[in-house]
Amino acid sequence: MLVTSLAAGENRPVPADQLAINVTCAAAVDVSALLLGSNGKVRSDADLVFFNNPNGPGVSYEENRGSGDIVRVDTRALPPDVDNVVVTASLDGSGP
Repeated sequence: MLVTSLAAGENRPVPADQLAINVTCAAAVDVSALLLGSNGKVRSDADLVFFNNPNGPGVSYEENRGSGDIVRVDTRALPPDVDNVVVTASLDGSGP
């Protein structure tokens, strides 16, 4: 298993067909995945994957506040018109 850490805002090519992205932060954050088309936009609300919509085409979300939230991506299951999957983390408003 390849383990790679990314700095905030860093982009890298996908090293495999199946990925598990573990997002950890000292502050409480909401983690989401966005499936983007070639125009850089989601096709519909179904392309927003997060705690309230944990499954999308080729992408799933697991909330695990104790050791980081996990976004799983299977690039083989992504629709052909999805060009990018963006994983985001934003402050959830519960802390300073």
